[in-house]
Amino acid sequence: MEPVSGMVLGQTESLQQLKKAEELSRIVINKKDLYEDKEAWASHQELTTLYRGLLITDLEFSLDKKVEQDLWNICFKNYIGHLQTKSRDKRNANRGDSQLLLSWFLEFSSGFYTTFLTEIQEKFRLDIPFLKSGDPYGIWAHGKKVATSEDITSAPGVMSYNYLCQHCLVHLGDVARYRNQMSQAETFYRHAISLAPGSGQPYNQIAILEAARGNKLSSVYFYVRAICLKYPFPAASTNLAKMLTKLAGFEWDKPGRVTKQLFVPLFLKLHGLLHHAEKLRQAVKISNSLAESLTSLVVSDSLSTWQLLQVININMWAYHQVTSEQEHHGHFSKEERLVSGVVAGLQAALLSSCPLPVYTLKQGTQLLDYFALPAVRILLEWVQCQPLVLRERGFT
Repeated sequence: MEPVSGMVLGQTESLQQLKKAEELSRIVINKKDLYEDKEAWASHQELTTLYRGLLITDLEFSLDKKVEQDLWNICFKNYIGHLQTKSRDKRNANRGDSQLLLSWFLEFSSGFYTTFLTEIQEKFRLDIPFLKSGDPYGIWAHGKKVATSEDITSAPGVMSYNYLCQHCLVHLGDVARYRNQMSQAETFYRHAISLAPGSGQPYNQIAILEAARGNKLSSVYFYVRAICLKYPFPAASTNLAKMLTKLAGFEWDKPGRVTKQLFVPLFLKLHGLLHHAEKLRQAVKISNSLAESLTSLVVSDSLSTWQLLQVININMWAYHQVTSEQEHHGHFSKEERLVSGVVAGLQAALLSSCPLPVYTLKQGTQLLDYFALPAVRILLEWVQCQPLVLRERGFT
């Protein structure tokens, strides 16, 4: 019975700490200019320490109460957003001071999450390949065990460790992005993916990065990835829907041969129309034009391997969206049938176009370097997983 009573005592203490954190959070949320207000800043620092301590000492309880999200949103994101608004406001007489304060607070945020990540690694004895231990610098003492009745209420699972580390890495990436360090931000997001490959949040953040870089196809692709994983990121669906709405507005009034420059914008416009089931006649025309142009684009290497894979994956997602709705309701509506037919037709056109140049351009071992080979493999594996797609008009 001793471990159980110890657990109850630990949980009671955690609840008391959480209640105190809730009181402090109300003070912090109601104060916009935190640093200029001594009482608010002291509450902010105490709240940050409380949240951090809860996550380290009682991880499962903290994750269940979404403490890690409150830590980021209340202690960092809200204030960063406030300072960004002030530093962009041309009417703000103290705009320069706001920019300096923002720069300092971003540095502070980066330092906090870097130290916190190392502390998590040391506390739970995690082997994170890209993160060196803090031991050589004397930051933490040796010899701590992973879980004892004194320091951890109950030993968390590996998924919880990885999730918390991923959470820190995502926000280190966010801070780097706010500082316009796009390459560094992507590195953090990629590390987060390597730790928790089933989580959609890092993919959502990469999508935001790609949108900032002007890579609309990549942005849509990564939003799709964020939605389709085991643990989808809820905001990604909203972000994707908003982006597709904008992309559907691309002006196209000259049906006919689709050039290299037109293919991606038209493809994204098509999915914008299909996603919202709007102007479906126009969507069919666009789909036909895209399908007819694919062979010449593939032959001339106008589309890269990466672009082909992104196009195929976005099509896979769109087809799954429609067919899963059909499975849920037990029947296809007229619009759903048309959308599934258009997407399947485009996949069929890709599967038809990609192998064609092989007969004339590639022979023997050169085939292994053929840029469309990965696309062909993905398409064939998809058809194998979705055999009913072969009954769609594009395939028949």
